[in-house]
Amino acid sequence: MNVKEKFLELTKRTYPHGTEDQLIELLPSQLQKDQFGNYFVQIGDKPTTMFTCHLDTASYDQNDVNHVIKGDMIYTDGKTILGADDKAGVVVLMYMIEHNVSGLYYFFLGEERGCIGSKKVADIHKLEPIEYITKVVSFDRRGYDSVITHQMSGRCCSQEFAKDLSHKLNQNADFRYQPDSTGIYTDSAQFVDIYSECTNISVGYHNEHTKSESQNIDHLVKLCEKVTLINWDTLVVSRDPKKNSYYDYEDEYGYGIGYNYRSEYKGTSTYIDNIFEEKSVEVRTTILDTEYYGHETSVTYDYNTLEIIKITPHVERIQKEKESIERLLDSLNVDFDETRWDGNMLTIKSLNDKDTYVYRNELTEYLTNLNDWIETELKYNSIS
Repeated sequence: MNVKEKFLELTKRTYPHGTEDQLIELLPSQLQKDQFGNYFVQIGDKPTTMFTCHLDTASYDQNDVNHVIKGDMIYTDGKTILGADDKAGVVVLMYMIEHNVSGLYYFFLGEERGCIGSKKVADIHKLEPIEYITKVVSFDRRGYDSVITHQMSGRCCSQEFAKDLSHKLNQNADFRYQPDSTGIYTDSAQFVDIYSECTNISVGYHNEHTKSESQNIDHLVKLCEKVTLINWDTLVVSRDPKKNSYYDYEDEYGYGIGYNYRSEYKGTSTYIDNIFEEKSVEVRTTILDTEYYGHETSVTYDYNTLEIIKITPHVERIQKEKESIERLLDSLNVDFDETRWDGNMLTIKSLNDKDTYVYRNELTEYLTNLNDWIETELKYNSIS
């Protein structure tokens, strides 16, 4: 399989939830369909790892995508999202299947609408776990170096597992994978109470859910080649899925002692700085929130990507957003006693764990319309 050609083929259109079946002709012929509409296949007699990706894209409309290729980077013409989230993960799973890597492979539906497909499968597994599965590995993370140890519901894999997997990914490869505690939520999070080690791995995309989305195809090619060389059955397994403490480990990376936000967009990674010549340019402006009495909202954003850095929303806007966020947390089965939201950072408070912090732009992983009102005004201002 030619990784670049397959990626371009899979991202020729966007596929909002409900249209995933249109992809079937592009997927491996041996896939089966479960009772919920997800596609899966098992390779090997008793594989220890479930590999996951999702077929839907973060869009409500189905549109043709015009690719723009600059060296190793694939973009769109700015009129649509790219859909690298998560067609990059789809390509990885297809490559592993083609190379006969032992595993249970799941292509889930509706991840962008609250992990619809994986949640239904997890409900079945809670009652009847697969005895030989000990690991769930999603390929659905931005950037180049994350092996996710925490998702919104808490710790999802042990530090020992994350370090072991990082080492094997980096071995004889130009990679810098490391344990990363700043995960948000993807399909593997549905299985944290069932299977020991659940993680999410960076696949080389950036600016997901925006029209500035990009994919480093060289990274994806190398990742596909690397994951076929790992003996997934021999990875360290040490986490007890019945004990899901958020802050139960600490190591030389410093993860596990608090929320440590690492933004690939702000030049904190030397590796990423070397790949992207375009640096972050912060711009501050004022827009009118016409929904709330023409409130003057101060907005600091990245001029190149329109990534929102800080805003000062109307108090009623904050309350409306908080209600949407709490509905999201409920739909994802996230346990919390209280939330605090100031328009920029979400604090999830729990009696049993330390506070969890999530930034505004990270919430757009599921609240895809959260910044629509801001981006509309920013684009209007730039035109006028």
